[in-house]
Amino acid sequence: MKNTIIKILKIGVPIAIGLYLTWFFYTNLSEEEKANIPKTFKNANYLWVFLSLLIAWLSHVSRSIRWKYQLDALGYKNLKVKNMYHSVMIGYIMNLTIPRSGEFARGGFFAKKENKPFDKVFGTIVAERVIDVIMLLGIMGFTSLYVGADVLKDLSETKFKKEIVLSEEIASSLTLVENSNRKNRKELLFTKAIDEEFTIGSRIITIEDQSLENINNLVGQKIQVIYVPAKSSSYLIYYIILALFLGGVTVFFIVNKVKTFVLDKVKGLWAGVKGIFHLQNKWAYLFHTLFIWVCYIMMFWVCSFAYEGMPAWDLKMLLVSFVVGGIAMSVTPGGIGLYPLLVTGALVYFGVEKDAASGFSILMWVAQTVFLVVFGLYSLFAINVKFSASEIEATSGSK
Repeated sequence: MKNTIIKILKIGVPIAIGLYLTWFFYTNLSEEEKANIPKTFKNANYLWVFLSLLIAWLSHVSRSIRWKYQLDALGYKNLKVKNMYHSVMIGYIMNLTIPRSGEFARGGFFAKKENKPFDKVFGTIVAERVIDVIMLLGIMGFTSLYVGADVLKDLSETKFKKEIVLSEEIASSLTLVENSNRKNRKELLFTKAIDEEFTIGSRIITIEDQSLENINNLVGQKIQVIYVPAKSSSYLIYYIILALFLGGVTVFFIVNKVKTFVLDKVKGLWAGVKGIFHLQNKWAYLFHTLFIWVCYIMMFWVCSFAYEGMPAWDLKMLLVSFVVGGIAMSVTPGGIGLYPLLVTGALVYFGVEKDAASGFSILMWVAQTVFLVVFGLYSLFAINVKFSASEIEATSGSK
């Protein structure tokens, strides 16, 4: 009975994850994005899409090989790269469900499969992420110097499009304000909550230089707005975090078992992190690092040939679009709802026709997301690990 349940879970859990991601992605698309999907994929040249996905796959393989160099530095020899690859792909698909959970899942699956301590394995992933952050910041820094920091700041704001019929209630709740951060541009501010669509303090930034009288004359008309939700003024969450931190510190110093446990895990984690300073193949590690990030940019560029109407790229347009796309990926799981919006905004900023910009960004995002889901689900089957939190904890005590 137990074996039957395990077999059902091994099949059912990946399928459930795939169905959930499909539902989650589709329901979070705007109506405009949903309407554009059939047209986008009907007109796509799938040879270029395939080449883009091939480049993406090569970057994941390269990441797996690079990871092996870090584990070699810890003295773990004869590890199977295929297990590293499957763990990497599982990490990607888990990140699509819960942000940053992929790093733990990746380390957990691999530690269980290869019978290695989780804390040390996870330490290598932390070190790898630090390297990747440095690479991303380097690209962002170069792009900021090349095109101007104001351009990136303006394009990377979390903005949401809405098309509404302006009612008297909405019009009466608007206040005209000066925004000094946008060269004294006049903006409209919601001063009270209308319904669930808008929050108190949301900024309307499409309708500019309009007096309140002119806004009132628009009542009854359909208008498109782009608004930025106001930041919460509540500090409750900070108080909760502070209380948990102080409570944890207190327990750490009072309860010796907790102190010993934490210090043991920190030592293992640090052992994994510092392994990067003892690499035996430093030049190969550097090569794979550069190769991974070149692939990220190349798969973006190659996919543009798949969509008719996309003009030839120049370096500024390519870098800015790539950077804001990366920002979208870091803000929401898999860039859901935000990646097409920000990339479209960047392309339109550089003069690309809106339909072409929107079509390409949707094609790029959907193709890469489906690729990660399919290959991630396959890796969940292929690695053949009965994963559980207790099992991962047990592996951390191994040699």
